[in-house]
Amino acid sequence: MPWMIPSHPAPLLPLKLWKPAAFSGLALVLGAAAPDLEFVLQVQQDWVVSHTLLGQLVFTLPVVLALHALLTTLVFPWLVPLLPFGAPWHLEDLLRLRPAATLADGVRIGVSGLLGGLSHVVLDGFTHGTHSGWAVPYLPALATPVPMPSGPVPFHDVLHVTLTIVLGAWAVRMVRDGARRRLLAQWYPHERSATRMATPLQRRGALAYVAACAALGIAVGAARSREEWEWIELGAYGFLAFTFYGVTFGAALDRVRSSASSLRRPGPEPSEG
Repeated sequence: MPWMIPSHPAPLLPLKLWKPAAFSGLALVLGAAAPDLEFVLQVQQDWVVSHTLLGQLVFTLPVVLALHALLTTLVFPWLVPLLPFGAPWHLEDLLRLRPAATLADGVRIGVSGLLGGLSHVVLDGFTHGTHSGWAVPYLPALATPVPMPSGPVPFHDVLHVTLTIVLGAWAVRMVRDGARRRLLAQWYPHERSATRMATPLQRRGALAYVAACAALGIAVGAARSREEWEWIELGAYGFLAFTFYGVTFGAALDRVRSSASSLRRPGPEPSEG
């Protein structure tokens, strides 16, 4: 990569800050992560189409549209009340985000997602030596060995580590500053932030459930490894994938439970006479 979160979205966040109405911040972040989701969500190490230009249309675009709808309609309503409210992150404002309601909304989300995916492919081109590193054949200096305590490494690997740290820190700083200024509340003034927090018991239960999903994912990833240190990478992918699957399933189960409860709730008594 650089690691997809938070490094990859960093170059795109200024677009949202510059023209808030023109871009979907959530779609920019999803698009920046989407090319890696092809292998992360399958807990494997390589991609087939997601890091190509065609892949931005046939993979990144539908993934971003689907995940944006899934997060805003299902996952956030369940997850956000379980998170801490207030300063410094004001995570309750995430509930102000809404799914696409018009064609213009869909276009804005799609274009933002495509920009995110393209930026991912561009960045990977300079930081990889595998087939993701499309720029290396054109810029041989990227493959120049750089002395390190453990031995020479290609310059693109040095860029990989450096940009992971620098871009990641920049992204965290931008998000923290945006949260402090309550930008989501300014950008979506007609939507409401979350007001109901989960009880401590609900939070502990959700934390235990998500931790169990993450631990299962690490175990699955480690079990799929075939080389000595491969289990670390695949374990990280399993952690991310199974955490996402677990949160999505938990949100869906809560939605079904809430719907069943509302159906069982007795209606008003018929008036006499």
